[in-house]
Amino acid sequence: MKIYSKDFLSKLKGIQESGYPSFGPIGKLYTRDIFEELRYPDFKIHEDTAIILPIIDKAESVVLVSSVDYYYRMTPDSITHSKISQSNFSIFDKNQIQINFSKNKHPESLHYIYQLCMNENDYIAMKCMQDNSTLSRELFEKLFSQNKSLSQITGIRKILYKNKSFYKLYIKSSTLLWNNDLIRGLAKKIVT
Repeated sequence: MKIYSKDFLSKLKGIQESGYPSFGPIGKLYTRDIFEELRYPDFKIHEDTAIILPIIDKAESVVLVSSVDYYYRMTPDSITHSKISQSNFSIFDKNQIQINFSKNKHPESLHYIYQLCMNENDYIAMKCMQDNSTLSRELFEKLFSQNKSLSQITGIRKILYKNKSFYKLYIKSSTLLWNNDLIRGLAKKIVT
């Protein structure tokens, strides 16, 4: 068991460094008082990750346990496996909520939040490349544009987002790696 209670950024990084670095509510227990004033925004998707920063901020500590006590069934028609829809565009609202929270409440975490937003954008860009519909190509353009602007702020990913062809190559290779069970298994062993 690991406990992170020092400050906001260490609690945030603690969740990301776990073997299950998800900001979604799955695999988490919250005290009731966290939701006395906090509510999920009205999005069809990304609503749960939009408010993770205020949740972490209100929590006295983040405790990670190594017990697997939750069974999550993936279905072919789940949001994770569905085709790109207009709902996927709520990623930009989610990103803006997280960026604004960080700017206003924890500016020391802003660089880290930009990185997390770019990571999530990249994941959705992978889905866009697989879907390859008119809507997914439009979303891909917006994701690339947002990542390009965020990388100019952070400076770390300027090369990656310098041109769209390079970005597409990066996303295609990431998709191949992500979809390869052998490589994912090796990556998990290296991380843990």
